Amino acid sequence: MNRTICYLLSFALIFAYAAFTANDARGQAKAFTDQERGAFASTSLQGYVKDVLTEKNVGRYGFSTVGEASAATLGEPLRVHSIEMKELKTYRPGAGLRSMQADTRTTWYPVIAGNEVRAKLEIVETAGKLLAGGFGAASEARRISAARQQIPEKLRAKGITAASAMALVKIPALKATFLYVESPGGSFLVPAMASPHRFGVENGDLYPADDLLSRMKEQVKDLPDDLVG
Repeated sequence: MNRTICYLLSFALIFAYAAFTANDARGQAKAFTDQERGAFASTSLQGYVKDVLTEKNVGRYGFSTVGEASAATLGEPLRVHSIEMKELKTYRPGAGLRSMQADTRTTWYPVIAGNEVRAKLEIVETAGKLLAGGFGAASEARRISAARQQIPEKLRAKGITAASAMALVKIPALKATFLYVESPGGSFLVPAMASPHRFGVENGDLYPADDLLSRMKEQVKDLPDDLVG
């Protein structure tokens, strides 16, 4: 059975978790709590392990054995802000990341086994439902988690005690991924991607968000709005 069919079977089982698919009494899209998303993510992880992973393919998902994956847990999630190229190209310097329209329907979870981040699991909210999204991507998960672990020390070096908010920012057309950090000392972007040198940055370093967004806007000004990464 190929991986695509496995995915479809897994999704069919996971989506049957009906407690998470109802709209509210007015027929509007349901707003989910952190607890609901977390419970659905745990069920989705179990579904992937049961219905997708085998001893032959488990390595591609970041694990040594299916048994190891079965014992995996979910770490602290991050909301994903997915930004289109046209939004980056029209960014107004000084406006800040929150001024940009972004798709925020996805929540990213690190999947932990043996006290190490091995994979990611994404949960997507759409049409009043929670859906199981991307799973695996071990290299991406490790990069993001490594950068995330450096943030407290990097903030302290700037005299900032702690972050007040954190999210994951993705620009899919550029295959660019950042951690977004808000703090009393300002807002920062922390690169966590393959080949960060494309943008003149280093993974794990703090960059003032406005400065980096303005610089990237200049770098992509001649690229098409509909660029697909």
